[in-house]
Amino acid sequence: MKKLFLAVMLCIAIVLGLGLIFGVFQKPSPVTTQHLKFDFFVDAKQGFNLDTDLLHFGVLAPGNSFTREIHISNNFSFPIEGHSIVASNISMGSWFNVSPDTFEIPAYTNKSLMVTLYVPTNVSYGYYQGELLFPLYKVK
Repeated sequence: MKKLFLAVMLCIAIVLGLGLIFGVFQKPSPVTTQHLKFDFFVDAKQGFNLDTDLLHFGVLAPGNSFTREIHISNNFSFPIEGHSIVASNISMGSWFNVSPDTFEIPAYTNKSLMVTLYVPTNVSYGYYQGELLFPLYKVK
């Protein structure tokens, strides 16, 4: 019984070792990452900015939200999947909701996503900016 246990443990160690060597357990690198810069102002008044040079949310009062539609393109001959990451100089990840949060896009098509910015009630007035990142991976 002890020999069987040792043989099973040795097999598990070999499988795990080979998995680490050949990258079986590693997350693949994205085939591309799409970047979308955003900005907004926090102030007592509301205002809109619909320019298309980047994702503008306009002027929002603390405690309010605004939703914009964006499109992610797949210019590859294979399907891709992805998710969003918020990058900024302060922690704003919880201020954003991207729906759907994970997605798949067939070859040579686009996917519409809804991006909602929720401004916390305790945030200071001012100008905020950052970038939404969409790492895109080849569907297995």
